[in-house]
Amino acid sequence: MRYIKSLLLRLALPFLIKYYRVNVARTLEEKQKVFKFRYDIYRVELAYEFLDTRSKDGMFYDDYDFMDNTLILYSGDIDHITSTVRLTVWDKEHLPKKILENFNLKESMVDKINRLGEYHFFQVRKDYRRSLLAIVLLIYTCKAVIDQPQLTPDLIFFNCQPGLIKYYLAMGAYPYTHEVIHREYGLLQIPLAMPSFDLTNLKKNHCLSYHCVKYYAKKLKKNAPFAIYQSATRNAANVLHPISLYLTPAETKKFGEMISKKNHRERYAFIVSLMKNIVLLSVEKNTPILRKNLVDFDMYLIVEGSMGIFLNERVIAKLIPGDIFGEMALLAEHHRRYTEVTALTDSKIILIPRNFIKELQTKNLALANEFLHLLCNSLIDKLEASNRLLAKFNHQ
Repeated sequence: MRYIKSLLLRLALPFLIKYYRVNVARTLEEKQKVFKFRYDIYRVELAYEFLDTRSKDGMFYDDYDFMDNTLILYSGDIDHITSTVRLTVWDKEHLPKKILENFNLKESMVDKINRLGEYHFFQVRKDYRRSLLAIVLLIYTCKAVIDQPQLTPDLIFFNCQPGLIKYYLAMGAYPYTHEVIHREYGLLQIPLAMPSFDLTNLKKNHCLSYHCVKYYAKKLKKNAPFAIYQSATRNAANVLHPISLYLTPAETKKFGEMISKKNHRERYAFIVSLMKNIVLLSVEKNTPILRKNLVDFDMYLIVEGSMGIFLNERVIAKLIPGDIFGEMALLAEHHRRYTEVTALTDSKIILIPRNFIKELQTKNLALANEFLHLLCNSLIDKLEASNRLLAKFNHQ
């Protein structure tokens, strides 16, 4: 089915590029409009608080935006931008160490990569997020680099919000590390790698972008030196090994058996029975998972370790395996977090993605209602625990 969708996407691609008006920002005026768009999404809509000085005069940018090894793509017109993404490409010899750190990469992991790319500032306007725009924008990267072969990366790295991982896997990206990371604006992120023109990977995984990338790979072969073409189209699995974040049935059962409290064990069993392709994330001690005042969309189930709910830097509740957190993200769209959750120990958590309830409602309304009832009970339990701790603090 996805193979057919991929073919239809290829046939419709010229129309979609024209319809969404996808462009490369070349002038300073275009770039400044993109910087303003980034600010409107990150600071105004999502309330991300950046810890450096890149936010200036209602715009958001950094030094890479003005370098020759960078492409800035956007859609819409200059006065009404609908999406944007930035691609920066480095030769291995000039790769900043900061990039290795940002993506949990060791130097040995990039030994076979000649040119490494980074996607950054990928944002889509709210009213276009359910459209094909994001897919078309990423595919347009293939078109954009054909005229500049030196900007054709072997692999492109980026950080993905957990709830979007299914979408990026369908586009050909893959995880290469079990460790998630915490970005400066407060969100948990999964590092992913996306091959530029690896047709072997795209075809094997029935990716939506396969036929489109195949089309542009033929053009790249004509325009680029053979060494660049050969490097960009080779099997990425032989360059950086992909891993799976999905739990097997045996692993699902194993984690359930290790939960000590009966009601927590039953809650765990019920939730995982509703899910397919369960994503397991490993979190290091002291990693912030949720940050106060940020707009976030995902919910999590603890399967190993413990989490602390913090208010004004005080732990007001502790969460153990079988507990869930982040419920308000599923109950209220664009809800700003009112507390913070941080890993108290090395932990493992299961992702419950942002669209989980909506998908469950379309399949089984009775189970969806039971799940909503479970969420309400969880919130009540947390409120009671918080009240007890706050009362204890007030008497100290």
